[in-house]
Amino acid sequence: MALNKLSTNTIDYRGIEFEATYDYEPYEPDTRSTPGCPARAIIDKLHHKGVDFTEFLESFADMDEIENLILEKRWER
Repeated sequence: MALNKLSTNTIDYRGIEFEATYDYEPYEPDTRSTPGCPARAIIDKLHHKGVDFTEFLESFADMDEIENLILEKRWER
């Protein structure tokens, strides 16, 4: 699968605004030859006030929760 152009959204994670840069993979339905997959936001970077918190959050945060926040924000557009 080819990577899409990276997107950026501001999300609120536990009361802190982060600038999230991510690759969006859209929902794909099941076909006869392949199983489908849900929409995903593959996180590249998470910044707060210009500081990169990606590695810290990967270690201590619920990345699925952050991914869901990104997808919710994307669907609000």
